[in-house]
Amino acid sequence: MSTSYFSKFDVVQLNENPEHNEKSIPRLENNVKKGYSTAGSQVVSNLSTDAARRCLTSQIGRDEGKYMIVFGGKTGFGLKENLYKNDLWMLDVENKTWKEIKPKNSPPKSRCWHASQMYKDRFLLVCGGFYTCGRELYLNDLWSFDMETLLWTCLIENSDKKQVNAMRQRNRHGLFLWNDLLFVLGGNYFDGSRDHFLQDIYFVDLTRFKTKTVGERVSWTSITISANDDVGKEFMNEGRGHFTSLILPPSTGETLTSQVHVLLFGGESYKKRHNSFILLTIKQQ
Repeated sequence: MSTSYFSKFDVVQLNENPEHNEKSIPRLENNVKKGYSTAGSQVVSNLSTDAARRCLTSQIGRDEGKYMIVFGGKTGFGLKENLYKNDLWMLDVENKTWKEIKPKNSPPKSRCWHASQMYKDRFLLVCGGFYTCGRELYLNDLWSFDMETLLWTCLIENSDKKQVNAMRQRNRHGLFLWNDLLFVLGGNYFDGSRDHFLQDIYFVDLTRFKTKTVGERVSWTSITISANDDVGKEFMNEGRGHFTSLILPPSTGETLTSQVHVLLFGGESYKKRHNSFILLTIKQQ
C-alpha cells in the first residue's frame, strides 16, 4: 500500500465510558488465588531460571495461549549497563516449564520498558524501549524474530529524534496490531531534567517489508488523533505512558477490516496517574 492510502485513516478518541457492544468486552474477574488457579492447578512461581528474575520485560502469547514469550527486561536496581537483557524465553503454560530460545544471529540491543506483539503467530515484534550507556537512552527501532528460523531481523533502525520524519524515541508506549498494520501510541522519555509524555500515534505496514526494493527504506508514518471529549483532550494535552491497551472484538455489523476499537486504560502523565477508559477508534475509509 502507498503512503497516500494511509492518509485516509481517521483516528478518533471517544468517551470515558465507551458505548461499545457490552457482550464483546471481556469480563475479567480476580479469581486467581495465591499459588493456585480456580481449577486447582499450581501457578508457576520461583522457577530456578534467569527468566523468572527480571522486571520491565515484554510478554506475549503464542499458539492460542499455550506459550508465553518473554523478551528482555532488567535485573537488579540502578542504571548499570549490565542490568539490561536481550535474551528470549518461552514458558510452556501447561507444563509450567521455561525454555530459553537461542537465536542463530545477533539479537537487538538489550533493553527494558519496550513493547512487543506477535504477528501471524510466528514473528515476535519488538519496538522501542530504554537502556543506559553512561546516560539514559531511548529507542524507536523495530525488530522481528522468526520463531521458526530463529533469526532476528531489524525492520526499522533506531534513528535520532532530530532526523526528518523520525518517530521520537520512547519507552512505556502502547503497541498493537490491526491486520497487517502495527501501531505505536504514546509513551515517554526523559530529557535529563524531567519526563515528557507523548500523545502521538505512528504506524507501519508490515507487508512493506516483503515487497520493498533493495535500498528502499521503510519508516514510521504519523497519523492524526482527534479528541471528542474532555478525557480525550486531557490525553492530547498531557500525553500518556504506561497504559494498558486492548483491541476489542467488532460490534454487531462491524468487521475488523473496516475499523478497529482499541480500549485504553490508566497510565501516567507528568506527575499524574489516571484511571479513565478511552476508546480509540481507527477507521479505514
